[in-house]
Amino acid sequence: MAITLEQFTRRLPSVVRLVNAKIPGFLLVAGKRLEGLQKQRIFNEGAASDGSPIGQYSASYAKFRQNFRSGHQTDYVDLELTGDLFKNFQVLKSGEDIVLAIPNDKDYLKATSNEDRFKKTIFEPTEGEERDTERDFQNNIEQAVERIFLNL
Repeated sequence: MAITLEQFTRRLPSVVRLVNAKIPGFLLVAGKRLEGLQKQRIFNEGAASDGSPIGQYSASYAKFRQNFRSGHQTDYVDLELTGDLFKNFQVLKSGEDIVLAIPNDKDYLKATSNEDRFKKTIFEPTEGEERDTERDFQNNIEQAVERIFLNL
């Protein structure tokens, strides 16, 4: 059913209010999406924020990794040994904000030390990760607006 411009104008504040109420949930979903993209790149692909390999393991450390808990890959640095850094790189609520952070001091030190050691930015999102996350966030808002308007 079509609505008049007057009906649209009267209903618009309600639509804005309903969409705004959904934004915290959309931010959380976007944060989890970004978390997944970054974890895939860092811990599975071993890539820095610029897309280059994080680095190579020394021969002695590669041997240690192979003998640690039934053998880890040693072809490239993936920052995955015990799983602690992976688990603690997470989406958190900070006040009204949704952030992707490493709240544990020990693992934060691991992350920053590895960035220093390999002279690479690792834990910042790539342009592609940001673009994909922003696109998904925008799509969620557009779908919510469409659903709300269809139910007016």
